[in-house]
Amino acid sequence: MNLIREDARMVDLRMTKDELVLIANMANEALEAVDDWEFQTRLGSEKDDARSLKGQLREIIDRVSHPGTPS
Repeated sequence: MNLIREDARMVDLRMTKDELVLIANMANEALEAVDDWEFQTRLGSEKDDARSLKGQLREIIDRVSHPGTPS
């Protein structure tokens, strides 16, 4: 993974498909393993935000795995 650009709010990264899948899998494992009541304390984010991020990652994975398919 390489840092392409950053500013105060955004970070642009370049990563392989395998790295992207790994991050999505890690998000899934955290969602499965950490109880709702301790999720924010342990991970610094609300569980619903992590679910949303996991969904976005999966959409990107699907898009790069099947190029040319409408989003």
